[in-house]
Amino acid sequence: MGRLLVIVRRTAGGGLLLCSFAEGMGTRVGGTRRGPRHDVATDEVAEAELASLGTGQALVPLTPEAIKELTSEDIYRVYQTYVKELSVRLVETTRGSVRAAAGPPAASGGDRGEGTADAGGDGDAAATDGVKGEVKDGASASGSGAAAAEAAAGSAGGGGGDGSNAAAHAELERLVRELSVMLMRLGVARPLEARKFIVFSRQYLGNTEKEVIELWKSVMKHIELTPEQMREIVELKRMFLTKIEPIMDERKHLNISIQTNLPHDTFHTKSSISYIKAHEAVSKLRDNLRSEQHVVLEFAIAVFRGVFRPAQMAALLVRCYPAVPDALGIASALATELGEPDSPATQQLTIQLGGYAVPSSGASGAGGSGNAGLLAIHPSLMPIDANVGVGQQLLQQQQAAAQQLLEQQHLPQPTSLAASGGPLLGLPQPLQPQPQQAALQQQLQQQQLQYQQQHAVQQMLQLQQQLQLQQQQQQQQLQLQQQQQQQQQLQQQMQQQQQHQSFFTTLMATSGSLDMPGLGLLPAQEMRARSGSVSGSSAATPALGSVPQ
Repeated sequence: MGRLLVIVRRTAGGGLLLCSFAEGMGTRVGGTRRGPRHDVATDEVAEAELASLGTGQALVPLTPEAIKELTSEDIYRVYQTYVKELSVRLVETTRGSVRAAAGPPAASGGDRGEGTADAGGDGDAAATDGVKGEVKDGASASGSGAAAAEAAAGSAGGGGGDGSNAAAHAELERLVRELSVMLMRLGVARPLEARKFIVFSRQYLGNTEKEVIELWKSVMKHIELTPEQMREIVELKRMFLTKIEPIMDERKHLNISIQTNLPHDTFHTKSSISYIKAHEAVSKLRDNLRSEQHVVLEFAIAVFRGVFRPAQMAALLVRCYPAVPDALGIASALATELGEPDSPATQQLTIQLGGYAVPSSGASGAGGSGNAGLLAIHPSLMPIDANVGVGQQLLQQQQAAAQQLLEQQHLPQPTSLAASGGPLLGLPQPLQPQPQQAALQQQLQQQQLQYQQQHAVQQMLQLQQQLQLQQQQQQQQLQLQQQQQQQQQLQQQMQQQQQHQSFFTTLMATSGSLDMPGLGLLPAQEMRARSGSVSGSSAATPALGSVPQ
């Protein structure tokens, strides 16, 4: 993707001319094509590049391939270009609305005829109409016709003014639509980079959650939302939290399941089963994160495109610059403004999602010292004449503070100087960042608590696994001991049988008969038969004490 350049020049009439172009993409000047060649510092825009740009083309044309390669810094630069263009369009529409509301002063003619021009027309037409009304009876027809012609000319002039104002509003609406569609496409195609871009922009907000809520409350007052819009946004927040709560609960169980089933011994059968369970939990966690992203995107679309009007959305984008509008933070601010604080469970869920939740009892009015950055009139909405004196000093101070913060944190610096080296007038400037020590301390404390909880859970799991292993080892040892005892008993029985057989065999070999008390002389064959029956008997045969003499 080529470089994005934004240049602002002051025209001869005192207006501002915005020129933004990307290498290889053509050039756009104030939303329309520019005819003659224009030297911009060391860069020149060729006529061929200007001719290839259509009037209906996007401010920053992005192909699907280019979107897939965008980083969070590139997204921020594109967002910056759109906000600067919106600031210029807002100034134009505001001036057009003021002219249309004020109208020209009424002019009167002679004694008989008096007339006024239409809204936005020329006052001379009304004066001419009055003079023509003083004709005599014989020439009344021609005089009336001339007066009607003059009045029609005045009406045509007024219609031209209304048409230019309508065109400015249409251009503003088109830019807002382009930016919102681009951000939605990025949220789907580049979810991680889009999340980085949002987190990257939140550093310009306040230190604590309370200050951030107050900042959004002050912005909403300048946006002039209706009570119906405010209630609708708060209701959308309730629906969003209802949808997101089971997703967050499922994630807690999945995290515990992954930690429990992490395999420790790859050669054991149970560890193989644990590996399968852990793999399934990781797959479910991926789906869980995707579901959360879809619900968050749905909530943002419902708020910014369903509730906000295009002019309100443009003012919101310009006023909260360099930060990005946060639907959840805005909804929380409106909830406190309407006196509908969140419950403790809802506050905890909101904080887990990266939002801000402050009870109404602890919220102060919009006018405290913590919201001076957004309570002041934004530089882009100041009249050009007001920027000559004190306004110019304020802009220079804001530029210096914002540029210092960007240099300290190694962030992409916005285009803040024109080719002549002077300050940009009429463009949104970064707000003065506030110290972030308290916020960092809170984040560190939360991270430490989470780490301690995870460490305690891991220790419990390790102890359980050790106990299970010890029980298994004890059972195996008992089984081995029982097997050894059984083998010893069998060996003893075999030894006894062998001793009996060897004894009778030796006895039959030495004598043909055996004189046993009470039985007399037994033949050798009968003795062998008896000895065979004795040797084939069970191990319960009593052992002989001594060999008879």
